[in-house]
Amino acid sequence: MMMLIILLGCNGSDIDSAVCPSLGDKDGAGTDTGNIPDMYGSWTTTFGTRAFYNDCNVANFNLEAMEWINGAAMEVGGRLPDRLEATFTLNEGVFQGMVSDYGGVSFAGQTTVRALSTYVSFGGLSFVNNSGRSEIDGFAFMGLDEDGDGTIDCGMRGDFNARKSGVN
Repeated sequence: MMMLIILLGCNGSDIDSAVCPSLGDKDGAGTDTGNIPDMYGSWTTTFGTRAFYNDCNVANFNLEAMEWINGAAMEVGGRLPDRLEATFTLNEGVFQGMVSDYGGVSFAGQTTVRALSTYVSFGGLSFVNNSGRSEIDGFAFMGLDEDGDGTIDCGMRGDFNARKSGVN
């Protein structure tokens, strides 16, 4: 009975993942089928390691400036399916996200990269890989607002990958 109360309370409220850990597996509803991994927890990320394109000619806005997302630590919490939050150790931004029933994960937000206002979107398909590790494989786009008018003037894009740290 207590578990039912917790599940009902977690399903429709703003309770964080520490209180509702069993809801981290979107397809689970109490049982983990393994096809969509638990979203909550620590992930190690890479950006632009296999494919990268930059159409900005702005000093300090390049792949080297993206150490906060490339080879970085990401923490995912929040509420499933549509109120996930991702934060990075080397970045103060909070990125809002969601996951579909089919494992598609998407995050977006605004942050500052080397004193430049940057709009960010990243995500991909979440799955348990052949090594038994939870993984997100997909894309990332970063749009730069060079003049502070609230519009994207140029951007960079590349592959995005996240692997769950520790156990799945």
